[in-house]
Amino acid sequence: MHLLRVSHQRQRQPSDCLAACAAMVLAYNGIDYHYSQLLRLLRIQPHGTAFSALNALASLGVEVEIGRGARSDLEHHLDSGVPPILFVNTGMLSYWTSETGHAVVLIGLDNEVAHLHDPALDEPN
Repeated sequence: MHLLRVSHQRQRQPSDCLAACAAMVLAYNGIDYHYSQLLRLLRIQPHGTAFSALNALASLGVEVEIGRGARSDLEHHLDSGVPPILFVNTGMLSYWTSETGHAVVLIGLDNEVAHLHDPALDEPN
C-alpha cells in the first residue's frame, strides 16, 4: 500500500480543522497560502464551517469535488495522487472520546485501515 506524502498540519483552533486540511492539500500540491488567509477565504466560523466552504479553493486554481465517496472513488483519488479531505464523525475514530463533525485528510487505504492526517492531533496518526 502506498501512502501519499502529505505534510501534517495541526489546526490552530478547535473550529478550524477544515482550514488545516485545506492547508495540507494545498501544500501537497505546491500551493503556498498563508494559514490566516485560508481562514478568511474559507470563512471559518467559531463553531465549525460547512464542508461546502471548500468551493472557495477554486479561486486558487484547485479543482474541488464535493460529494459522498464510495471506497472505489477514494481509491481512485489516492491512485491519482489526490489526497481527499473527508468529513467524518469523530465517534467512528478509535482515538476520539467524543462525537462531532470533523475534517481529516486521507493519505492511504488498505484492507482494514484508513490512514489519516487528523489536524486535531499534534502528529500524524
